[in-house]
Amino acid sequence: MAKHTGYYPLQIPYILDQDFARCVKYTEKVVESLKDFLICLWTMEPLNFDDQYPNNVIMTDGCIDLVVLFDEQQIGYSGMSTTKFNDIIDIPHRYFGARLKPGAFAQLTGLPANRAMDNWLPISEVDSNFDHDHFFNLSFEDAKEYFINYLLKLVGSKTPNQFVNLFDQLSVAPPTNTAQLYDLLQLSPRQAQRLFAKHFALTPQKVIAVIRFQYCLQMLTAKTVEPKKVLDLTTYYDQAHFIKDFKRHIGLTPFELLAKYENCRIFTIPDADAMVECFGNTKTKETLKMNFKKLTPRILVRKDYGACFDFYVEKMGMVATWGDRNGPYTSFAFAVDQSTCFSMFAGVNVSNHKGYVQPVENSISADTVELCFLVDDVYAECERLKTLGVEFVSEPAMMNWGAVHALIRDPEGNLIDLSNGDA
Repeated sequence: MAKHTGYYPLQIPYILDQDFARCVKYTEKVVESLKDFLICLWTMEPLNFDDQYPNNVIMTDGCIDLVVLFDEQQIGYSGMSTTKFNDIIDIPHRYFGARLKPGAFAQLTGLPANRAMDNWLPISEVDSNFDHDHFFNLSFEDAKEYFINYLLKLVGSKTPNQFVNLFDQLSVAPPTNTAQLYDLLQLSPRQAQRLFAKHFALTPQKVIAVIRFQYCLQMLTAKTVEPKKVLDLTTYYDQAHFIKDFKRHIGLTPFELLAKYENCRIFTIPDADAMVECFGNTKTKETLKMNFKKLTPRILVRKDYGACFDFYVEKMGMVATWGDRNGPYTSFAFAVDQSTCFSMFAGVNVSNHKGYVQPVENSISADTVELCFLVDDVYAECERLKTLGVEFVSEPAMMNWGAVHALIRDPEGNLIDLSNGDA
C-alpha cells in the first residue's frame, strides 16, 4: 500500500460506536497514482449478514467524498462541515468511497464546494456520462476496480492547485489565527473568505479549527504526547478550551477517547508455530494455532499502585511511556527511545469484565499477572477455543473503551485476556 504524507484526517467509527465495531469491517487504502487528489479509498463491509443498523460517526475533516451505497445503487458526492454523530447505516449493505483531499472536489469537477458540502450531490448532476446501470450490475469487487479507473480518468494529467495542497502545508504547523493564515497566503480577509467558500465551503476560521482538531487527534491516538502536554504544541487558550473544542468535534473528551483505546505499545509474537509447540499441544498446530498479532505481559496491582509504580521506576530503572503513579494504567519501557515491554493496571478495574469475580484477599489465586493476546476477531477465536473445551471466565463483550475483550485461564489458573484492540 502506498504511504500517504501530509494531511491524513482520521475517521474511527469502529472506536466511537460499539455496534459498528461488532458488525462492520472498515478499511482504508492509499492509492499511489491518486494520492495528489485522494487521501484514501475506504470500504465498509458486513462482518455478518444479520440485519443491523450501526451508527457511523463521521468526524469533520474538510473533505468531500465520492460515496457508493452499493446495495442501494446510489453514488454521489458528500461532505460534512461539522461532525455527524448520527449516521445510521444499513447492514448487511455494503459501502465504499473515495475521500478527496480538501479542495479536490472543486478542482476536479469545476463546481463550488458548497454543492456537496452538507449535501448529497448525485453523480448524474456532475457527470452525465457516468454509466450508472453498468456500474451497479458489476460485482462488488469489480465495481471497486471500475471506481478506481473512473477516478484515474477524472484526475487525468491534472496537478493539484494551491488549495488542494493547502491542508498538507497547514497540517505541519497549524496557524495560530486567521491573521497568520492570511499572511501565509498573501490574501486579504475578504479574498480568503471568498476563495475558501469556493474551494472548501468552509470559513478560514473553520479550516483552522478542523486542522487543529485533527492535529491533536493524530498526536493522541499515536500516543506521541499525553493529553496534558497537547496544549504546549497547539494554539488552544487553555485546557478548558482544548477539551471543549475536542468534545465538540468527536463527542468525547481526550481522556474519554484514550480510555476507549486503552492503548499501549506491545511487542509482536515472532513465531506462532513455536508458541504452539511451547504449550505442548496434543492436537494439530493448525487446529490450535490462534491468529496471533501481539502479546502483552501486564501486572494487575492489588495493593498499592503508587508503591508498585515507584518500584519499577526508581528501583528497576524503567521509564513510564504512558500514565503515572496515580494509575489506573501505566506502560513501561527500558529506555525513553524504546517500545513498551510491559504494563501495569489496577486489578480492581478487571471487574469491568462481566462474569469475572475479584479474588479473595490473600488467596493463592490473586490474579497479579495477566497475558493479553491481541487477535483480529475475538468472537471467532472464542468459538474456536470453545470447540477445544476451553472454559470462559468472561464471554466476549464490548468494553466502554471501544474494544472487545474476553477472559479465560490457563491450566495453572493464570488469567488471559483476548482482545481486538491494543491491550
